[in-house]
Amino acid sequence: MPTPMWNSRNTNQPAGFTLVEIMLALAVLGVGLTVLLAVRARTLRSIRGIERAAVAQSLAQRLLAEQVVAAEQMPGTKEGSVEGQHGYAYRITTRERDLPPTTQQEKKTKQEEEHEARLFEITATVTYEEAGGERVFSLTTLWYDQSSLRETEETQR
Repeated sequence: MPTPMWNSRNTNQPAGFTLVEIMLALAVLGVGLTVLLAVRARTLRSIRGIERAAVAQSLAQRLLAEQVVAAEQMPGTKEGSVEGQHGYAYRITTRERDLPPTTQQEKKTKQEEEHEARLFEITATVTYEEAGGERVFSLTTLWYDQSSLRETEETQR
């Protein structure tokens, strides 16, 4: 009777894997899993950092918009912590800037100088803690205040 193909092995060799082969396979599996877990941890840290930076950017934009909408701009600095956002602090700095020179270098009266438009530089800076230390996000805008000019025109009508 012919021998089946599945049983055509030499019957003198034991079937299965050796202990060395199993240990080698486990070592390769362990190294692979360690690398995958390290990549996953690094990715999660990176995502958390990006999320915190996005929150800082959003807060800086909001603070800058609130400052521009404020009724009257006054040079100076405001500082504090952001409500509802643990670990975030802000600083808003408002400075008056010189307007570019006009083509006519006329001598202005005191009343004209009081009603002249003003240029402000407003900087919103948000700081927050991260694993690598303190991070800073800052936005700056220029704001041209023409409200005094509009008031003057309205009173002249």
